[in-house]
Amino acid sequence: MGLVFIAGGAYTPEAVLDDALARLHDLLPVVADAARTRALVGGAGYFDRERAVSLAPEGRGHPITDPGGGADPVGYWPRMPPVYWALPALRAKRGATPLLLAEDPAFGEGTVLAATQSYGLGRVFYCGSPETWRWRRRGVEVYERFWLRALRYCTAGRVPGRRGVQMAVGRSSYTLGEAVPVEVSIADERLRPRAGGVVEVVVEHEGRPLGDLELRSVPGAAGRFGGVFLPESPGSYDLVLALPEIGRLMESFEVRPPDVEFRDLRMAPRVMGELAGSAGGRYLGPEEFAALLEAIPDRTRTVTEPGPLRPLWDTPCLLALLGLALVAEWVMRKRMGLV
Repeated sequence: MGLVFIAGGAYTPEAVLDDALARLHDLLPVVADAARTRALVGGAGYFDRERAVSLAPEGRGHPITDPGGGADPVGYWPRMPPVYWALPALRAKRGATPLLLAEDPAFGEGTVLAATQSYGLGRVFYCGSPETWRWRRRGVEVYERFWLRALRYCTAGRVPGRRGVQMAVGRSSYTLGEAVPVEVSIADERLRPRAGGVVEVVVEHEGRPLGDLELRSVPGAAGRFGGVFLPESPGSYDLVLALPEIGRLMESFEVRPPDVEFRDLRMAPRVMGELAGSAGGRYLGPEEFAALLEAIPDRTRTVTEPGPLRPLWDTPCLLALLGLALVAEWVMRKRMGLV
């Protein structure tokens, strides 16, 4: 059981941004760059520059990227023909394995071109460009080998354990407030399921133990144990199952803060109208611009401002009065013999 997802320029950007397809987003092993992806909506985003292909460090030794014939994959993939369109991806999700990168100067490093991740008991393969057909220039067998190995890897299913012991957490990423279903399947070397009871799984948050999670026998399913874990804070979590016959078996997932308001940035006229009405206002769309001028109340008022002011001392009469006072004082002093 598996899924192969190939991004394309016609409809993938809309699908990645559509909140109604949140379950599909959980399946993908990469986190798309919403801002750059929004510029590709409607089939836009034809790029006339090449994006060279390179091997991600985690992809070395992976069966999908193995060129075969003993060739070194590090030097093999940069010689592949470049692609011109790739869905912008910020990073691979926690627990996912990036395989190939496509150079993109806007990111400062390669954007994820191919990646895989386990989802439940299956596998997901992601290819961020529909232009792998260009690799046929290196030979049809090169192109076919890549896709045959990708299909075989996904259809082989996931065996998240050893010696008949499997553990699954549903998805690799959850939003804070969501319950994380945990399921363990235990059988001996002869594939005989374990009898009912309780299985304890250690929960670790950011590498620090939080406690034990009890998984109880699933009715009607011999050897299967299930439970639900409710994270209380965002971050990375690890579930560790320790059994004498297999040692330690670990599954990881990531819990992110709620980001509903950032996942869908489309305008919501109804909500904006309700907010405006609750404040005593009114919402008008761009098509109602003419009505906006009429809705603005007339606050015209007349303000009378006086002319320029002239100081009292700056007048000829005051100057003459001061001069007359000085003359009168001198005459009085002269008659009284004071001068």
